[in-house]
Amino acid sequence: MTRRHGDEGAVSLFVIVVAVALLAAVGLVVDGGGKIRALERADEAAREAARAGTQMLDVPAAVRGERVEVDPVAAGRAARTYLAAAGVEGTVSV
Repeated sequence: MTRRHGDEGAVSLFVIVVAVALLAAVGLVVDGGGKIRALERADEAAREAARAGTQMLDVPAAVRGERVEVDPVAAGRAARTYLAAAGVEGTVSV
């Protein structure tokens, strides 16, 4: 009885290919998660900076119901102050 040895090493090659594919998939998941976290942090910082800026109302006029007006200089300063306190670099436009 003769034995054929043509399939030797075929399983190890398959395991190597599958392992590389799984490693690449895990890398993409980890990298994608990091990008999503960075985007969420940037979005939160922008939202809170905008909130800080919109609190710079002309309060006496707003309380009397005459007009609701934001002081652009104070709003920009408040937004930049918030961004600096949060450790985020960015630009502010009012």
